Amino acid sequence: MICWDRVGDHLVLGFFDQAEVDRLRGYLVGLREVLDARFAEYTTDCPPGKKLGVAYPLAETGDRRLRAILRRRVGEVGPWREPEVFRPLHKAITRVLATLPDKGGLVQLHSIDCAGAWSRSLTDLRVAMAASAREAEPVLASRTRFTTRWLKSVVRTLDATATKEVQPVPQDLVDSINQVRTYWI
Repeated sequence: MICWDRVGDHLVLGFFDQAEVDRLRGYLVGLREVLDARFAEYTTDCPPGKKLGVAYPLAETGDRRLRAILRRRVGEVGPWREPEVFRPLHKAITRVLATLPDKGGLVQLHSIDCAGAWSRSLTDLRVAMAASAREAEPVLASRTRFTTRWLKSVVRTLDATATKEVQPVPQDLVDSINQVRTYWI
C-alpha cells in the first residue's frame, strides 16, 4: 500500500513496499521501451526529400496502448500529434525511474514538477495497461484491472497530497515551543 505525505512547500514523500517498487519499475521500463521503439520509426525526411528538422512519424501507430494514450491526451490519434504527447511522457518516465528507490521504501519528490511527472507517467501507464487488457485472456485481464485500479489510487492520493495547501503552524504552538526553548536553554 502506498501512502503519501507532504513536508513543507515542495517535498512530497511516499512509501512503497519492495514488490510495488519492482512492479512499478518493470511496467515503466516496458512502456519506455515501447516509446523508444516508436521513436525509432520516426523520420526527419518529408516525402519530396525535404528535411523537417524534427523527427516525426509518417504513419499512425498500430500499438493499441500508444493509441489509447494519444486519445486520452489529445482526443485524437494521428502521427503529427504523437511527438507532443510521447516526448514529454518519455521524459516523465525517466524522471520517475530516477526517483524510485533501489530497495523499496521511501520515495522523495523534491518538487511539484516531479510529482507532476509521477502523475503523468502513472496515468498514461494505467491507460496503456487498460487498453492492453481489453484484448487479453480473462485471468490476465482481471490482474491488469487490479493493477490499473492500484495505479489510479496511487495517482489520486499523490495529486491530493501534492496539491493540498500547506497549513501554517498555529501561533500559539509556536509561542509554546519558544517558551520551552527559553526555559530549557
